[in-house]
Amino acid sequence: MYRATRPREGMVHVARRGPCRPPLLRAPSSDITHEAVLDIGEARSTRGVQTGRLGNSGAMIALSYDFQFDRRFVLVDRLIGVTAHSAVVELDDHMFIAKFGRWTVATPIANLASAVVTGPYAVAKVFGPPHLSLADGGLTFATNAVEGVCISFRVPVSGLLPLGLMTHRSLTVTVRQAGALAEAINAVASAQPNCQAGGSSASAASGGAP
Repeated sequence: MYRATRPREGMVHVARRGPCRPPLLRAPSSDITHEAVLDIGEARSTRGVQTGRLGNSGAMIALSYDFQFDRRFVLVDRLIGVTAHSAVVELDDHMFIAKFGRWTVATPIANLASAVVTGPYAVAKVFGPPHLSLADGGLTFATNAVEGVCISFRVPVSGLLPLGLMTHRSLTVTVRQAGALAEAINAVASAQPNCQAGGSSASAASGGAP
């Protein structure tokens, strides 16, 4: 588990802003209100996964984040195949992968643009299967209405429908350690060259979302 600690030189802090707005990266002060700070030179897994290289920065990372389930969501989530064993976000030196039951979003880390902690949400907009934003086409994998991470991509990714029939410029995931995931993604994104990724992929079970 990550714990809030006094930041060391080289750390970055993610300010909490509105949904899907670019995060504010700044050197943190000694007053840490964030529940987790990630030292990109000493990144550790929440599940003890072996570490790997973080892009071109030389840091080592292999991170895994469980979803935070609200009791009101559990029954419906189980009916659509979303459980603690089938919902997870993984980040390593090559890929970002978000699994939500039979839906999966997978893209190279070079395609990660930014991440910001968001929430709370209206229950009707996040309850049950993946939700599509009619405003911007963003996708949401949610298991609670309290807090999540909005991840923006350089190149839109597929995820709701198979075969790339629909793409999304952002994905919101309601993981347990939202702050830690946002820190990790922003650290990865800042280590990438300022160019578009060479493609992304995602998959859904045959038949797509319900």
